[in-house]
Amino acid sequence: MATRSKLEVSLLKLTTEQFFCSENLFSEFKKTEGAMNNTIQLGVDASKSILGCLFKFEIKKDNNELLVIEAGAHFKADEEGFKKLLNKKKKTFTLPFATARLMLVVAIGVARGILHAKTEGTDINGIFIPLIDPDSVLEKDIIIDLLLEENL
Repeated sequence: MATRSKLEVSLLKLTTEQFFCSENLFSEFKKTEGAMNNTIQLGVDASKSILGCLFKFEIKKDNNELLVIEAGAHFKADEEGFKKLLNKKKKTFTLPFATARLMLVVAIGVARGILHAKTEGTDINGIFIPLIDPDSVLEKDIIIDLLLEENL
């Protein structure tokens, strides 16, 4: 069961980490559908109280990439709330479910916006990122290991 704690965050910036669209995307995708995959990454910069979510969406057919979009949503966390979720001893950060869910929803929306903006006015503009239920991807608070020695 998901916990109900939430960390207050404000949006810092949105980024296009990757964008690739094959010229053959629409024709290949129309013949027989390719495999659609998505991945998420959640990260933290403990020294700056910054959180990030990367959402990557891909369409592949016969192991060939037809479309790759990776969008980033970067957030500044409330420093006091951030400190409460930081475990200096274990070098971990607990990202509350509700905050992670919000970050994912924003990153998915950014990916959809990138796809639309970069394909507007083309035949490819008819391809969409399917609806994704964040609750099917995230279930509970996320423990993030802090890999680098940061100013804890």
